[in-house]
Amino acid sequence: AITQSEIAKSCDPRNPQPVRIAAISYYELKQYDKALVQAQQVLDMLPASRRIQKDYEYYGKILIANNQDSLGVEQLRIAYSMDPSRTDLLTEIANNYLKNKKYPEALKQLEMRLAGIIFHVNEADAVINTGKRNKNRKRIECPAPLRFITGKHNCHRPCNRRMPRRK
Repeated sequence: AITQSEIAKSCDPRNPQPVRIAAISYYELKQYDKALVQAQQVLDMLPASRRIQKDYEYYGKILIANNQDSLGVEQLRIAYSMDPSRTDLLTEIANNYLKNKKYPEALKQLEMRLAGIIFHVNEADAVINTGKRNKNRKRIECPAPLRFITGKHNCHRPCNRRMPRRK
């Protein structure tokens, strides 16, 4: 992938896609210094309006790998703000805080991740929910956080919520 991206860069030097591919490839090969150069080139080539979430995500991961933790966390936060469904970025941030022994900040990030996961599961349940009612015509709700964590319906009463399908 790196050699092909180098060839593509030589053909069209204004195209950011080969540079982006090279940055990701160098990161995955753990050649963080080369990845940093490529990621900075991508951000220099593009105005802020044309940057995608992956640009910020990988730039943040590369900065953290190059021991520039605070800058890396800032880039990961930008990536998360662009796509809040990517709660795995919050885990990256929390792991960085744990590595630096900033435990309260790590706990906040993990709580945000759990809240984000529960939000998205509840959002999916709202679409799936059939609206069954019990004998008294009241809607029966299942405690979603408990159900999500354990993977089972732990209600002591009939429940109309379904778990999302696992693949």
